[in-house]
Amino acid sequence: TNLSKIQRFASRFSVREIPPSQFGKGEETLRFLSAFTSEGILTLEQTPLLLCGHITHIRDEYGAASGEVLAALRQEFLAKGFDLITCRCPLFPFTKIDHLFVPELGLGFMTQNKLHHLKALPDKTIHAQRFTNIEELRKSRARLSWDGKAAREMLSHTCQLLEHSGEIYRRLQSYGQQAASQKQADQQLYQLIRLLLESCPPL
Repeated sequence: TNLSKIQRFASRFSVREIPPSQFGKGEETLRFLSAFTSEGILTLEQTPLLLCGHITHIRDEYGAASGEVLAALRQEFLAKGFDLITCRCPLFPFTKIDHLFVPELGLGFMTQNKLHHLKALPDKTIHAQRFTNIEELRKSRARLSWDGKAAREMLSHTCQLLEHSGEIYRRLQSYGQQAASQKQADQQLYQLIRLLLESCPPL
């Protein structure tokens, strides 16, 4: 990944698209927009449509450049005083950004690849390969293909385990409901409330 090329892109974008703000440095809110669930990899696609009127997809099959592009854009928006919402990768929350939103400007940037199946059509697409060394990628194509297949299998297995753990939780919950007496539970609750009221000093 060509980091200097990414930085030049972010600087040009800042000059062309980001107006100066009057409120100093912007503030950041952290959220997760994607997650691994028992139903597979889930991305809440309706949220960006509510936040922003203009969505840009960063097409990055290898996940090598999109996070760096979003990190560079993040710095430009914050430096110009705009509040933003940063959605980090659930696998690498401390090092990689998946999506970035600036509601005040109505702009959103979302990573798109085999792990992020975005159904909504973008207003614009940035191809991350422009920031990568294509020749080096070609040299490593076989290894990258093997790594990608292994990663997809592990993620699929993770989702299956989540589904299995959900079944175990529901089973334990049913056991607890059958074993517990709602009447006795209510009595214990009332006794606890009475004890708290008696021990509290008068207002």
